[in-house]
Amino acid sequence: MRFLGIDFGKKYLGLATTDPLQITARPFKTLVNNQDTIKTIKKICTEEEITKIILGLPKSLDGTINQQGQEVLEFKKLLEKELVNIPVELEDERFTTKIAHDNLKEEEKSIRKSKKLANQLAAQLILESYLESHQK
Repeated sequence: MRFLGIDFGKKYLGLATTDPLQITARPFKTLVNNQDTIKTIKKICTEEEITKIILGLPKSLDGTINQQGQEVLEFKKLLEKELVNIPVELEDERFTTKIAHDNLKEEEKSIRKSKKLANQLAAQLILESYLESHQK
């Protein structure tokens, strides 16, 4: 019983998962965003026993939903259509990708490796934000 965090991008999706008790989040995988993305996520949900998906929603600084946010809302609809038994919730993701890139720069990772890892770290930050705001 884990949660899956998703940092949506046109080219790549960063994924992160929680532990079974939904206490901590960790980077999981980076997927290429293509025609098989939903099918791959469905398979991951089965294999990792995912019970909820937390999808990062990018917003403008003033809190409005921009073009990328609209794409995320469309992606959410596709997920909900295909994964009917797994709820999909949105979490504000402003600045998560920038924070992830800044953290990687501090750790001095190679640029090629850091781009894919940054997507996973952004998903982890989205998931951690969700967990913090929903603690019991």
